[in-house]
Amino acid sequence: MAKFIPKISRRNALIGGGAGALVVAGGGAFVASATMEDFYADMVCHYLPGEPIAPGAAEAFAADYAPREADTGKVEALMYMQQLAGFAGLDMALGGEGPYETFTRRVMTNFMLGSNFFHRSSAREPVEYIALPDVCPNPFARFT
Repeated sequence: MAKFIPKISRRNALIGGGAGALVVAGGGAFVASATMEDFYADMVCHYLPGEPIAPGAAEAFAADYAPREADTGKVEALMYMQQLAGFAGLDMALGGEGPYETFTRRVMTNFMLGSNFFHRSSAREPVEYIALPDVCPNPFARFT
């Protein structure tokens, strides 16, 4: 038998429960404060870590791209997961193959084709967002 059994008073239990509820509510508020535009802008910056992205370029892309997303339910789930675990956590849990890989490639392809990413004169020139591309997002597609 255990010789040490901690005595928890009603007051300590209420204080502990209240503090726990505040932590959970604060975490929930942090996760709920996320927007899809922030998620897309953060994604662009995460997957192009060494590229100089012009101020406001990722945000402008996100504002244009978010309304075009067809499956917002799945994107919101990813957005909330990213708020908790970050993109590194998402990559570990969902990366590699499958729908998450396809999703990230689609978003990044739209950003790169809609910017001057491939048309810069040097790697130090900042990436400027122009507009979403209206062409096939696969630059290697052959239409015969």
